[in-house]
Amino acid sequence: MSDEASSNGQNSLRTSRSSLIKRKKIDDHRNQWLPVAFAASLFGILATVSLLLVMALLAIRQKPCEEQTSPDIVLLRENVEQLDRISKQLSSLFEPARIKQNLRWLAETSHIAGTIENAALIRRLADKYVQLGFKVKTYNYSVLLNYADFENPNTIKVEKEDGTWWRLSRGCGHPSGPPQAVNEQLDGRSEVWWNAYSANGSVVGRIVYCNFGTAEDFRTLDETYPHSPSLPGFGAQRGSVGRVPGDPLTPLLPSLPYVTRSESMESLRKKGLLPSIPVTPIGYDDAQKIMDYMDGPIVTRVDWIGGIFVKRTITNIIAILEGTMEPDRWVMLGNHVDAWGKGAIDPISGTAVQLEVARVAAKVFGTNPPRRSLVFCHWDAEEFGLIGSSEFIEERLGVLQTRAIAYINRFITFAGIPAADVKLEPMPGQSYALYHTMFETPWTVENLIDPNFSSLTSVGQLWIEIDIANGNNGVAFQRLESINFRLQYIERSFLDQNTQNPYYRHLVFSPSSHSPRFTSFACILDPALDYHLSHNETDLHNLAMAITKVQYAVETAIDILH
Repeated sequence: MSDEASSNGQNSLRTSRSSLIKRKKIDDHRNQWLPVAFAASLFGILATVSLLLVMALLAIRQKPCEEQTSPDIVLLRENVEQLDRISKQLSSLFEPARIKQNLRWLAETSHIAGTIENAALIRRLADKYVQLGFKVKTYNYSVLLNYADFENPNTIKVEKEDGTWWRLSRGCGHPSGPPQAVNEQLDGRSEVWWNAYSANGSVVGRIVYCNFGTAEDFRTLDETYPHSPSLPGFGAQRGSVGRVPGDPLTPLLPSLPYVTRSESMESLRKKGLLPSIPVTPIGYDDAQKIMDYMDGPIVTRVDWIGGIFVKRTITNIIAILEGTMEPDRWVMLGNHVDAWGKGAIDPISGTAVQLEVARVAAKVFGTNPPRRSLVFCHWDAEEFGLIGSSEFIEERLGVLQTRAIAYINRFITFAGIPAADVKLEPMPGQSYALYHTMFETPWTVENLIDPNFSSLTSVGQLWIEIDIANGNNGVAFQRLESINFRLQYIERSFLDQNTQNPYYRHLVFSPSSHSPRFTSFACILDPALDYHLSHNETDLHNLAMAITKVQYAVETAIDILH
């Protein structure tokens, strides 16, 4: 047998052994979650069904307007023909070419939060809304951000047996595709791989296996970018590794000049809210090289040095098309501005459509304003940890509690989901593979995703249709305010006033501390898993308290509905 054949045989044996070990871990991991997930999901379904049944009974008991005979009751009935006319007018005014044009200038350059390019883009956006006739106001905050050394990207090297070092990862991708695609990718900041809030410095240590992927997480595809929207091995996803929304230095307070910074980088690292070690993303080509060295000699030296963070000014845009009868009631449509690179998909696909929605709304409602105010929001520094939107809420919480009646988020248009209560479940391996990579350019959208911009146009038409489609059925005016009041306070029934984490108070939608895959009723799932693993009386008590809180919230919501 040749040396090459022998080497291939050893590699095959190693791969098979590794696959068996991984499969055992995956099976154990799944079996561990199954009883917990089933029990918690069953409880959540029962609670939700109970609330929906009560809402249905309440709706049945409401008398139709035709049965209201009291002369003191004023009926509100929208003219169906007028609504149809407005709907057709709105739809006919959408122009795919304008959306394409918006996407091109919005994604012309890299615009990371806190940079000159992003500030210029925000000013241009604000000017667009002024030209459309909106009342525009900007909100500035001084927040903690950090950046990669774009001239010296993160690198990963391995020490060989002879003491020399071999570079496994150069810390950046390289342009790929036809000339137009390559030209759009030629931006040093887009190519560099980095994670926001990672500690800066150098680290030396042995290679360890710290995670594993399931079949649902990773699936090998035959074609990758630029032949499909699948991520190639020389690409990597960027993101933030901070653990709190908003500016880390001012938790639950807006980062305005007069606000005392209650946290420091040292305190945040001590609490585990910012990482105390360097972190860098890599592509799966580099990951394969690293995995190949796991059976090699162990390096025992471990060391690292810290780095520098900076404060930068970020800016939010709020553009208002005022209503006539209820101008202090806001229907809000929002998206963020900043991106890790050019961001043609996240967030520019949403921003391009949002601008077209604003143009169409201004043209139709310019002379005949809507009943309520339409508020278009553009948030800064979302990629670093939802900073812009969090700071705005912290500053304007009282106003939002009294004026905001709906919020539609639209940072990735292609999902086509304008409502918060609809969930997208992608096929394994078919999710947004180019997310936060250098390949998010206009060429990708125009050639791989929506060549005719028909999908973007359709979603924009759907968004604006939602704003006018309600009101076909008559409602007694004297009951309208009562119904609105009750519906608003149903949601507040599920806010936990005694939670230890002030960032996550919602009993239904707060994220799980164990797994990002569970997005509903984590307040039950987490203590259920804790008890499943420990059989500790304290964990059992916490589980019982969680179930009690959810049941109490459901009963409170039912009382409000009556």
